[in-house]
Amino acid sequence: MDYLYAFLGGVLCKVYDDMHDNDMIGRHLQEILKGSQWILLAILCHADFNFASIILILNGLNAVNNWDEWNFPYETALLVLAPIFLLISFHSVRYFSGYDWLYLIIFTIFMALEPLFIKEEFSYRKLLIRSGLSMGTLTGIYVASYFDISPSILKFSYYCLGYALFSSCFQAYLLTRSPV
Repeated sequence: MDYLYAFLGGVLCKVYDDMHDNDMIGRHLQEILKGSQWILLAILCHADFNFASIILILNGLNAVNNWDEWNFPYETALLVLAPIFLLISFHSVRYFSGYDWLYLIIFTIFMALEPLFIKEEFSYRKLLIRSGLSMGTLTGIYVASYFDISPSILKFSYYCLGYALFSSCFQAYLLTRSPV
């Protein structure tokens, strides 16, 4: 179930982000999406320190390169309060394998560099990059089945897959309704 929760968490994170950025969301739905994100993150992190640390570190790196998107009260709260997940899950710390580190390095490079290539809210370039991220994540999940990749890394992969797939669909939607 954790992989389903992770996928759903990624989707809901991106639904909130895209709907909020495009003023397509009412106040009540916005609060429901925020609460849903926290519930899913709590479920995923409460007994998985490694997943909680991956989420915190990679989102922190993304925020450094993309502070304009993270400089809102809710987004900043995610970064500030995320260490609570590290505290409640500290009992579950596990060492990463060499394959885990390789996988994390690849993801870190893509997450840190993406804001340098995408500045606009919607574009064909963003659609192409997010679609490529979706395919790359699916490929990574498939390849991980042949190696000893930790469940924490796989949960993170499913989270990214949900995020990237919804982003790709939303990009396609925005591009079909607005001339670029």
